[in-house]
Amino acid sequence: PNEEKDDTEHRIVVSDILQLVQDKQKVPASQPDEIMHQDIVPLCAEDIEDELRKKFAYLSGGRGRDGCPVITFPEFSTFSEIPEKEFQSVLTYLTNIPSSQDAGIG
Repeated sequence: PNEEKDDTEHRIVVSDILQLVQDKQKVPASQPDEIMHQDIVPLCAEDIEDELRKKFAYLSGGRGRDGCPVITFPEFSTFSEIPEKEFQSVLTYLTNIPSSQDAGIG
């Protein structure tokens, strides 16, 4: 079968929400913050185990100057095919893992 291959480059735009956009696509200056209007349900690794196993994003252990964890996005050939809900679930999970220092507090 003749399948068309999408050679479009993509990039991740990080603001109040995460979105995947084509390189040449303009990013709107402001968008409604849909995520903030959703009920936030704590995620467990078990709930998104299959998504985490894909390793399209993971915590490498590094931290930024502000102490926030660094999320690594390795080369992932089917990145553009990841459903938005799956992408958001993994990023929500990764951004809510406390540091080992903070985990000892509670």
